[in-house]
Amino acid sequence: MPTTRTLDPELTERIAAATLELLAERGFRELRLDDIAAQVGTSKQAVYRRFATKSELVAAALRSLAASATSPNPPRTGSLRRDLVAVLGASARNLSRTALGSALRALVGEVTDRVLASAVAEIEEARRSLVRAVLVAGRGRGELGAGRDLELDVDLLLGAIYLRTLVRRQPPDRRFAESIVDTFLDGARAAT
Repeated sequence: MPTTRTLDPELTERIAAATLELLAERGFRELRLDDIAAQVGTSKQAVYRRFATKSELVAAALRSLAASATSPNPPRTGSLRRDLVAVLGASARNLSRTALGSALRALVGEVTDRVLASAVAEIEEARRSLVRAVLVAGRGRGELGAGRDLELDVDLLLGAIYLRTLVRRQPPDRRFAESIVDTFLDGARAAT
């Protein structure tokens, strides 16, 4: 009976961390599995035992980092403004000051890779879900009109954060998140 080798989870974590570091430094196209293995002090075969392709490796590293960097639960302060500032502020921090943001910036042009596009879409949907939950709670408290297009509102709120961090590569701060929220809420009030 053949024995199966148990994969060392600590080595897998080190491979993921090195992947994200080198991805941010070099970009996806210049990322080499040999370089990742060398940085970690393991073999290329050890990397391939865990991930069949470079895309799968990057996608797994992204998913793991996003899961640890993003709270799955929306804030519940009782104020739409405070909850939105908290969610957008956290998004801005994650995208501008963490390895997740660096990795996503490196992948902006890689949307044609199905595996990477799927991972980025999952990360994006988790972030959208938080904003959507905050908007639904605010609507339930009467702080937002019932007829609003929530998906458009999510796009409006996150779009400014994404443009600033991923395209313009400028680090937003809490004041920027507050300005987005205040502008959004002023427009939402004017529309009712």
